[in-house]
Amino acid sequence: MKAVNYSPYISLFLVGTFTSSAITFPPTIAIAQTSNPETQPSPENPAKLNLETESPLVIRASAPSPNPQTLVVGASAPSNNPQPSPLNPLVADALAPSDIAEYQPPPFPPSPTTQETEERDRDRQKPPTTQETEERDTEEKPNTQETETNTFSVRGGIRYTTEGAGYEEGFTSFEGFIPLFQNPGKNLTFIEGRLLLQNNAALGGNVVLGQRFFDESANRVYGGYIAYDNRDTGNNSFNQIGVGFETLGENWDFRINGYFPIGDNRQLADESFPSVFGFQGNDLLLNRTRQFESAMTEVDTEFGGKIARLGEGSLRGYAGLYYIDAPGDDSALGVKGRLEIRPTDYLTLNLSVQNDRIFDTRVVASLGITFPGTSARGNNDDKPKGLDRMGDTVARQSTILVLEQTEQDRVAAINPETNQPWRFQHVVLGANGGNGTFESPVGTVQNGIDGTVSDGNNIVYVQLGNNSEILPFEIPDQVQVLSTGPVQELDTKQAGTVILPLSGTGQLPSIDPLVIMRNNSTLAGFAIINAPDSAVFGRNVRNVTIRNNLIVNPAQEAIKLENVTGGINIANNIIDRTRSDSGILIDNSFGAADLRIANNTITNAVEDGITLNLRGTAQGTANISNNVISRNGIDGISLQIFDTAQGTVNITGNSIFANRAIGIETIGSNRSQQTLNIANNIISQNGPPGSLWVGIRSELNGTAIGTINITNNAITDNAYDGIGIVLDDTATGTVNINNNDIYRNGRMGIFTSFEDVSQGTLNVTNNRVSNNRDHGIYVSPRGNSTSTITINNNTANNNGINGIFLESFNFSTSTATISNNIASGNGLDGISTRTNNNSFLRSLVQGNTTNNNGRFGIEMTTFNTSRLFTGVRFNTLIANPGSFFPFFPFGFGAQTLETSTLCLDLRNNSSSNGFVFNPVSGTFNGNASGNNGTVVQSNSVNSLGFCPAP
Repeated sequence: MKAVNYSPYISLFLVGTFTSSAITFPPTIAIAQTSNPETQPSPENPAKLNLETESPLVIRASAPSPNPQTLVVGASAPSNNPQPSPLNPLVADALAPSDIAEYQPPPFPPSPTTQETEERDRDRQKPPTTQETEERDTEEKPNTQETETNTFSVRGGIRYTTEGAGYEEGFTSFEGFIPLFQNPGKNLTFIEGRLLLQNNAALGGNVVLGQRFFDESANRVYGGYIAYDNRDTGNNSFNQIGVGFETLGENWDFRINGYFPIGDNRQLADESFPSVFGFQGNDLLLNRTRQFESAMTEVDTEFGGKIARLGEGSLRGYAGLYYIDAPGDDSALGVKGRLEIRPTDYLTLNLSVQNDRIFDTRVVASLGITFPGTSARGNNDDKPKGLDRMGDTVARQSTILVLEQTEQDRVAAINPETNQPWRFQHVVLGANGGNGTFESPVGTVQNGIDGTVSDGNNIVYVQLGNNSEILPFEIPDQVQVLSTGPVQELDTKQAGTVILPLSGTGQLPSIDPLVIMRNNSTLAGFAIINAPDSAVFGRNVRNVTIRNNLIVNPAQEAIKLENVTGGINIANNIIDRTRSDSGILIDNSFGAADLRIANNTITNAVEDGITLNLRGTAQGTANISNNVISRNGIDGISLQIFDTAQGTVNITGNSIFANRAIGIETIGSNRSQQTLNIANNIISQNGPPGSLWVGIRSELNGTAIGTINITNNAITDNAYDGIGIVLDDTATGTVNINNNDIYRNGRMGIFTSFEDVSQGTLNVTNNRVSNNRDHGIYVSPRGNSTSTITINNNTANNNGINGIFLESFNFSTSTATISNNIASGNGLDGISTRTNNNSFLRSLVQGNTTNNNGRFGIEMTTFNTSRLFTGVRFNTLIANPGSFFPFFPFGFGAQTLETSTLCLDLRNNSSSNGFVFNPVSGTFNGNASGNNGTVVQSNSVNSLGFCPAP
């Protein structure tokens, strides 16, 4: 016989018919066995019952009672159900005689006494011990494997979605699913999370809290969720709350989702001002284009179901409607179709098509992988149909839909300094009446000025009209007076610098004869002719702009400013002829000024083109750049810093020519301090022929301290020196003359003199000094001065006398390095050093190349009681004919005269026609070794010994 195994749920039931009398013991028990009769146990070795593996045993007990009792092991209790059950016992009557064996059980124990019963009851009332509790808890623990059936586990995934309506960038989502609470096969509470990474690297994300229930009778999942979404577009950040309902089944699904932005759901993404619209009233209007991003409210619904099986999964199709609405724009109703392809529990592909009047038609695809899959855990044969759907990812829009909107309008231009609108007083010269608006202008500049307010936002805008002459006027504080003649530019907060409408006519209204500047005032675009005094004047004012004006033939300066502070801007003016004084004069004795003098043309002034004086306690920075300064009566630019004044002056990019005296002259006196940068200028033809005027002249005297940098200039055809530098008194200075082209000047290319007890450092490097009438480079320490001199890597060719000439006088003390220069074709020597009086020079002449000079390649002479300690090394001398008196035909010559001293270390040089030592008198200590060329001594020469030659 065969029975189904229901372990571990087997129970022991006693099933039978009983009479009203008690059972009489011991009964006789018959055991029905399923084993083979041949293997039945003997009475001596009775069979043992295995309830896990053997069929039920039917035990019949016989007793004196007339009613039989039947004991059934491994069977369920009797029921009124007449249908047979797998667990109905086989009664003894149905057994063959061979299947029954008589068995005599042992006698039952005697009934307990009253005392034993009471002791047993007391034991039952005792609390269990700790060991008993632990044993009981261990026995009561459920089977873990049993509880995991039909449950859902934590999973992760990654998905990529192409661009679609409301998001112009595709994105990758990193997904997670976490069950919070679940009753297997009944309900599930879960969280879904996504981190969204857009193709433009902007981030977003969402969190979904969902609840699902499974209806086993209908094999259907019902659920809902609430969600929070965030999206960063790269310009703005948006937030929204989502809700939804769904019902999912084996064959059909239905969903409805809602998305509701929270917070600021319309934000500015970009703002531009592509052009100027024009004037309206007193305002300047700008065309404005603004780009907004609006987070859209959306409700979507879809219905669909399984179309076909696909491998281990399915192909499902859906159709639905959606409604979208964005602030600042119309709403739209759209239709959408979607295919969901799920060939396995781990892989999902979605393809959707949608259309609405805002986004038109969009096709979106997404591919996702999850691990582990979405199905419930357990034996698939035991799972109800549709239960696996309870683990599906919630089907909803993952990112916030954002609509890009464009708006165009006009706004008033804003002053970036005050953050208030610019306000224009319109003037049409000669007009009658008017209120200063664009539509109704006033007729005079003074009427326009009368309508202004000194708040920094007011502009008097003047059109030529009937060409009426403008009477003298004073510009109030913080007011600009502009004409339409030049192109007028205006700074705005929104659009940066814009060009004012109507400007650029080229016609300048005429002022007769004077304009007075006040604080923060501007004058631009006027002609001032024949002013009886200075044409434009300002005293004790700050922040002044004078630009784009024409000033002709004033009696005094064209522009005169005294004790001005703050930003001073003088630009793009044309100044022609003054009857006295300079073209531009700035004279400060106190305060700090930031001066900009740029792009002006200044010609034919009686005195200087530009005069800048800082005296007293004045301080300032001056940038004088890109001006054309010519044919003025004295200097092109004159800078004087006196007393305790301090200044940094940059003179760059100017063209300075044909002035009667000096191109650029700077003087630092008394206790002043200055830093001077002269760069990238063209300085030519200054000074009449035969005069003593130079291209650039800089002087420090008194106790002045200064740094002078002269670089990258072209200095040509000036009457006297190209560059002249003088330090005298007790002045201290550093002079750097670098990378200049200095040609055809009337005396020297570069002249430098250290006088009195001044202290100086001179660096002359990388210059090209040629065809000057006298010396190319001349340096002269004098008096009791102290100097350090470097002349390096210059080219000094075809100058009238020496290419490089270093000459010391008096009691001066100098250290010099003359290295890596090229000196050729000069009228006398390539390189010459001389010491006079009681001066002392310590020099190193090294690595130079001299050729085809009129006399020596390198020459050295000491006079009087002077001293020269020099090292001459690694020089190359070619085809220098040489000459002393008498004639010495050598490339190198050195001589001592009177009581002077020369210590000469001549080593490793090359001369095509040798070397000569000529100790006429004085002391000549020399050494000649390693040279290529003959060394000749005209008289005895002492050994160098301990003579400290470099």
